[in-house]
Amino acid sequence: MQAFEVSVKKLKPHPKNPREHDAENIKAIMKSLDAFGQRTPLVIWKGYVLKGCGTLEAAKRLGWKKVLCVDATDHLSEEQALAYAIADNRTTDMSSFDYDTLQKDIRELHEKKFDLASTGFLEYELSLLLGNEETARNKYNASPWGKKKKARKANIKLDFTPEMWAVLQQFLRNIRKHCNRLCKEPARSCFLHAIAVLNRLPEAKVAKLIEKSWSDVEALIIGEKNDEKTKTVSTSD
Repeated sequence: MQAFEVSVKKLKPHPKNPREHDAENIKAIMKSLDAFGQRTPLVIWKGYVLKGCGTLEAAKRLGWKKVLCVDATDHLSEEQALAYAIADNRTTDMSSFDYDTLQKDIRELHEKKFDLASTGFLEYELSLLLGNEETARNKYNASPWGKKKKARKANIKLDFTPEMWAVLQQFLRNIRKHCNRLCKEPARSCFLHAIAVLNRLPEAKVAKLIEKSWSDVEALIIGEKNDEKTKTVSTSD
């Protein structure tokens, strides 16, 4: 497929695309576009963006009039177009970083005075990669997540079979053993998804309930025996 420029006014995100982009994500994409330009074309279908919705929004905020696209209208059916939009986001989520290599790369760029904001990492994440834990903590506290008001207490009831409880225990042990601070997040996302599915709760609601009490949830699952069926965790709402 040949790439060509399209007016941003003629493009819309696919209405059924489940991917969400928060303000911090859009800012990161804007910094990347500003630093490197658009190096990957959007994939569009009948005027809808299947791949690159965040890029489209960032480009609009930067005042761009056109973006580079490839048109998949003649290559994908309606069902394939929706499935591709989902698959493109999901397959990206399944990748991870080699932390040691990432840390070396970030430090090398830092020594060469390169603008690290264009890498997409948040300020507190960059501070961690550079070995400045106290600075990272201060920057996190100053971030939108750190500024959240103290949440009120609520209860979420987690129901698992003994077998599934044992699996979750081992899963969290592996997170502790093999994951560093940054790559824990994808693993935690998978864990939250498992809780949501098994308890028939919206994943966003589970994430909101648990985000302030992750250590409590982790300690409960690691520490408890796997011969009980139901666990109740005091969480934040």
